[in-house]
Amino acid sequence: MSTLRILVAHGSRDPRSAIALQQLATELAPRLGSAPAIAFLEGPHPPLSEQIVQLAQQAKSQGTIAVQIYPLFLLAGTHTTEDLPAAVATAQEQLRLPVELQAAWGESSSLRNLLRSQVQPQTETWLLAHGSRRSAANQRIEQLAAEFGWSPVFCRAEPFLGDRLADTQPQRILPLLLFPGPIYDSVQNICVAANATACLAPPLSQWPLFLDAIAQWLQVDVLISDNRASAPTRFPQKPGEIGEKICY
Repeated sequence: MSTLRILVAHGSRDPRSAIALQQLATELAPRLGSAPAIAFLEGPHPPLSEQIVQLAQQAKSQGTIAVQIYPLFLLAGTHTTEDLPAAVATAQEQLRLPVELQAAWGESSSLRNLLRSQVQPQTETWLLAHGSRRSAANQRIEQLAAEFGWSPVFCRAEPFLGDRLADTQPQRILPLLLFPGPIYDSVQNICVAANATACLAPPLSQWPLFLDAIAQWLQVDVLISDNRASAPTRFPQKPGEIGEKICY
């Protein structure tokens, strides 16, 4: 069966997220045989249902007979439980192809495996998330942090990153953020304002094992030709070794 895979991200008016998603799709091509299509829920794009229909119609002309939607979202929330299913249902009405919505990446074991590669005993680590008005979403982050012995902090919920940095400073801050963008920029600014001595890791998409994690989520056999799986990179490293990483 020829299947069209579509990676769906949240979307942003900041072009960096779209650039990063396209780069991810391109890097996945050798593992999939071809690059997955990409689409966005929000931002300066047509409605998601229209994007799905357009991509599916193009692929159908080339022999595709099924569509799978992969939501690149970190948490199950309104977007994954309401907005995405509604968009898929609307697209399905216009297509004569089966369209299947997969579970969000944040619900997969591959995200846990990626985070597990960063476990360092005796190293105080904060897991940083955006935060939500929905307490259940924040509790999910708290549970995830506790699973690895880390402390949860948030940009827009308690405990706030800035407040915690005013009281103490960890050895590492791991941001549960997918791509560079305004939210990560604000995190960097908070660290600068607090004169933090903590080392801030880059967004998840810049972690060495991120591509492997996404490929596993897409149920692709991952062929690792180097030693990354046996010796995963951990943050922080020596200053200057991680692209955009900042240390204070």
